[in-house]
Amino acid sequence: MNNLFFRVDSKDAAIHAIERDIHKRVQLDYPEGGADVLELGRLGRKYGCAVSFYPQIPVSVKSAEALKRELDQPKNTYQQRLIGLKFCVDNSDIEHFQEQASRFGDFILRSSDLPCNSASLMWE
Repeated sequence: MNNLFFRVDSKDAAIHAIERDIHKRVQLDYPEGGADVLELGRLGRKYGCAVSFYPQIPVSVKSAEALKRELDQPKNTYQQRLIGLKFCVDNSDIEHFQEQASRFGDFILRSSDLPCNSASLMWE
């Protein structure tokens, strides 16, 4: 997802990634990551590796086609996606897209409602 981080999906994978000493940043992308981030952060400091856990990620979407394409694919992250629409859409379409997104635990928002109005990902 983000080239700045090496994303891992378990505590064991995080320990392995940190101790290999080749990554500057490891992102915990699994449900227990929030509980593990402090412990793994201490380990990471020994190796000069930053460890992070983000339970949510803002996403901007430029078109209905891009949104449909992404929602039709299996989700590849534990993170809850806050999906901001950067295109005009009526309320009935938003409800339809929200129904699809809720299967993954994600939310559809108008872009102006995204936190900090900046997205980590862009779907085009």
